[in-house]
Amino acid sequence: MKAINNYQDLAFTLLSKMYRSEHQYITYLQVFDHKASSTKLKSLLFDLKQSTNYKLYLHHQLIRRLKSPLNSSAGEGMNGIFKEAFLVLNDVGTKNITETIILNTLLLASHYKLGSYLTLILYLRAIGFENETKILQKIINTEESVLGRINTRINEEAMLNAYQPQYGESVA
Repeated sequence: MKAINNYQDLAFTLLSKMYRSEHQYITYLQVFDHKASSTKLKSLLFDLKQSTNYKLYLHHQLIRRLKSPLNSSAGEGMNGIFKEAFLVLNDVGTKNITETIILNTLLLASHYKLGSYLTLILYLRAIGFENETKILQKIINTEESVLGRINTRINEEAMLNAYQPQYGESVA
């Protein structure tokens, strides 16, 4: 990996990491699709894959405009979020809990990406790439929409499960 000596190096490294993280995300969405059982979650995963493909298209535009090399491998942030989920999923015995863990993981990943993109905007502004932040703002808007869809699905899941008996409770 190239040494990071200034904000441009830092911005380009973060852009590369986020580009590669979005590619990883698509792979993880496919794995989650195999683990999901409800049509609502499968539909959400399909929508997230489409949104991610759009964000990758915007990444290509941004990389081309900045003449930024892809100089970094994906960071461990995205991998760490999903590795932790897979460890927990190995011990899960019910479909409801599996889907809840998937939703939680998607929520964590979306927050991770959103924070990284907001930081990247600051770096690009610091080095004079104000016009290029417009493309990045489209990525952020898309990620915020993704976050909203995930939150909606979590709320639906919570309402559905609020009426289910908890462990050790009897059903009258």
